[in-house]
Amino acid sequence: MTGDVLRLLAVAACLTITAAAVAAQEEVYFDTIDVEVTNLDVIVTDAEGNPQTGLTRDDFEVYVDGGRVELTNFFAVEGRELTAVTGIPGGSLPLLTTPPTQHLNLVVFIDDFNIWPENRDLLFENLRRYLGEQLDSRDRVMLVHYHAPGRVERIPRDFTQDRQLLLTALDRLAAAGGPHALINGERRMFLTQLQAVIVKDRAVTVTTSEFRQTLDNAMAHSSALREIVERGSKRARRSLEVLHRLCELLAKMPGRKALLYVSDGLPLRPADSLVQEFSKKYELWMMGNHKYIDDDVLQELRRTVTAFNLRQFDVVRQFNDLIEQANSSGVVFYPFSGGGYQSPYFAPEVRGDVSRMAIRSENTDLENSLYRLAEGTGGIALTRTVDVAGLIDRIVGDFTSFYSLGYEPPQSKADDFHQIEVEVRVRRQGMSVRHLKGYVEKNPITRLWELTLGALHYGLEDNPLEVRIETGEEVVVEGDTYRVPVTIEIPLRKLLLQPVEDFHSGQVSAFAVVRDEASDDVSASEKIEMSIKIPNGEILEAMGRGAVYPLELGMRRGQQRISVGVHDHLARVDSTVSLVITVGEEDAHD
Repeated sequence: MTGDVLRLLAVAACLTITAAAVAAQEEVYFDTIDVEVTNLDVIVTDAEGNPQTGLTRDDFEVYVDGGRVELTNFFAVEGRELTAVTGIPGGSLPLLTTPPTQHLNLVVFIDDFNIWPENRDLLFENLRRYLGEQLDSRDRVMLVHYHAPGRVERIPRDFTQDRQLLLTALDRLAAAGGPHALINGERRMFLTQLQAVIVKDRAVTVTTSEFRQTLDNAMAHSSALREIVERGSKRARRSLEVLHRLCELLAKMPGRKALLYVSDGLPLRPADSLVQEFSKKYELWMMGNHKYIDDDVLQELRRTVTAFNLRQFDVVRQFNDLIEQANSSGVVFYPFSGGGYQSPYFAPEVRGDVSRMAIRSENTDLENSLYRLAEGTGGIALTRTVDVAGLIDRIVGDFTSFYSLGYEPPQSKADDFHQIEVEVRVRRQGMSVRHLKGYVEKNPITRLWELTLGALHYGLEDNPLEVRIETGEEVVVEGDTYRVPVTIEIPLRKLLLQPVEDFHSGQVSAFAVVRDEASDDVSASEKIEMSIKIPNGEILEAMGRGAVYPLELGMRRGQQRISVGVHDHLARVDSTVSLVITVGEEDAHD
């Protein structure tokens, strides 16, 4: 990984850190003790949705890709408080850092492309009321608004606990309106025109005006239907692409993430209901008159009729890819819909003779997409209601009362996706067990890079190693470009150092990354490897000092965010910390 780092200037006097020392480090030794443990958070609720407490490590069984794995670490969290901890029986590995229990990171994704206008105002009103009155001061929220192709607005850019900022943003979004009424206008118009056509099963003769008019109508409706369905399929794919990219970004955040997906559903098979109505209108007529219709025209009409069976317009594959990405990123979906019992695509004024099967198909398609998102990621879907407060309360309950199960994952290739199943030995009637359905195995350095970017882009930090960042006086390189001295310091007392012969040794990896606050561009990045060896006779004195790593980073004029991520290989502990400075002005370091 390259950047504008110029060189390593110096190291702390109490350390021996050289390129030769890094190269000569006993790799087998570190490979042997650097055992990674995967944490899986499991929510167990009773029939009423209340947390099921009092379970122990022995109540759970975890299966990865069908094979049972031995649980190592166990945490029980109730109401944001850690109530039970169980380590490895007779094991030598230390307990992992306890799971975060003090706050919820909530992304509210408003998919205006898929919200019916009749539900929109009430949804915003209830969302505003909850965030304004019931949001816990420890919880952090980000609004994401999707309102046009390629236009996704993140409000604010970082997670916030500022309620007024969230309420102001919601008021602005509510007043702006959504595009869904225009999108569904074309479907309404198509159904209205389709219903107005009267078709007899057979024509008396091909020369009659009735036959010609029916054929012209069939061709016109076939063409219009395919255009509508193609546009609907593209819109559904865009929505899935936006959600997929968001999950990729959220992977860079530490810990669990809840995504409240405000939508009336994703049309996974947008062709089905309209093709059914077209077929009901014209299929028998086509069968009775096929010998009078030109072969090319007949073939085109048949392609329209069979589009439903060929599934050429569905987005099921992309939808399944989204669920896998969400699991890999640790994102739990909580879909919320106020769509009601009738599909928004079939408003009363145009329903007319539209078949109940088509209505049921449309309703099922939209609603099932929300339930599948929730089930596939371990969340809950709430539909046919505007009680958003009820769902957010469930989200808060899931993230503040849960069980965290630790296990050593089976050996496999990096970046492989693994299926997870959890069984609770003592099952009670109505008990629900929810969790992420899988994960992608990532090595510690990949995870550290993602955590560092999470601190850089989302402002979320966790610093158990008490890492410090300090900057010196910048030097102008050219124009608005500067070299800024940056020092990273890690207290040695926070690192796990292993006695090996005459030394206490440790291994640390780190990333330093800079983001320009104005442009949101990453302007510099560097990977750092530190091999630490301290003579046994100096270890007590060293505990009062720090491992210091000075470097110079290239930055632009203006406000810059420096984020540093550090991984202690022996303790398997990560730290992230950030510092915002102003470069190129007299008050840069005030």
